[in-house]
Amino acid sequence: MFGVHGSYDFISPQIFRLSSTALSIGTTYQWWLAREVALQGSDDTRGSEQIFRGNAAIVVCGCERNALGLQFVAPHRTAKSNVVPSRHQTVGTVSLTYTFLSDPHFGAVGAKL
Repeated sequence: MFGVHGSYDFISPQIFRLSSTALSIGTTYQWWLAREVALQGSDDTRGSEQIFRGNAAIVVCGCERNALGLQFVAPHRTAKSNVVPSRHQTVGTVSLTYTFLSDPHFGAVGAKL
């Protein structure tokens, strides 16, 4: 596909978060892996970048309408370039959450049919 492409980038190193939007002109190749899954890529001879983000969470209902949750997020980035040295980055974040449900019948678990 050749044309004008929009992009949104988000990076979150250990200290800060940064996002950007852009429009560019270029070529994108698309290969259909399955009926609903497509792999897209572009031919960039300067380098490549791979980003993987894993997310695991559990929420345990406590007394009455209270719940506690634990979440772990681990993104991994590998950047290869002919211009600068290759980089490997992995950052993990652990979150502890508290939830108070205002209605005891909120959601599918507490619903009465």
